[in-house]
Amino acid sequence: VWELADDKWKTYLQGRLELLQEKRNRKLNTPKAANIDQLFTLAVGISKISSSWRWAKMAADRAREKLDEFVELRGSIAHRGKSLKSVKKSEVDGYLDFIKKLAAKTGGTVNKHVKGVTGRPLWAKGSKY
Repeated sequence: VWELADDKWKTYLQGRLELLQEKRNRKLNTPKAANIDQLFTLAVGISKISSSWRWAKMAADRAREKLDEFVELRGSIAHRGKSLKSVKKSEVDGYLDFIKKLAAKTGGTVNKHVKGVTGRPLWAKGSKY
């Protein structure tokens, strides 16, 4: 109780926030679909954002699997200095396009969510953001 008396609650909450941010950042070191879903649930209030990761010839379940495969490949290269198989430039280009699509789908979903909550889209014309 004494840790929260007077204005000490502010210091306590600030320290707690820093601890939570550190935990979040460590988890995002491995940005697999489940970790991304958890981040958007906690930070923005959108549950299972990965369900929006679908487009022609790409189901959301397959997009989650593909992201996880990519993260595992990236991890093997980053931590072992190589992957179990050779990675071709065309595969890298494919993953880059894939990540761009995930980002676009995620951004669109966040924009819709923000508009639903605030009545204004994130990127409204004339907006300062």
